[in-house]
Amino acid sequence: MYVGFVVTVFVTAYVMIIIGKLNRSTIAFSAGMLLVFAKIFSEYKFEEIGELIDFKTLGLLSA
Repeated sequence: MYVGFVVTVFVTAYVMIIIGKLNRSTIAFSAGMLLVFAKIFSEYKFEEIGELIDFKTLGLLSA
């Protein structure tokens, strides 16, 4: 049910990263937070979401 929404967010974020108008890490973080606030990952508590974030990837995006 959420697959269409997740794919849309992913493709939009990917296109925005390719266009390069905004910082890549800002786009990736915003897309992830959009999915969190949309409760796509409803089986996780808000405190557990930090375990899903790979901060090494965010570091690579900001380089």
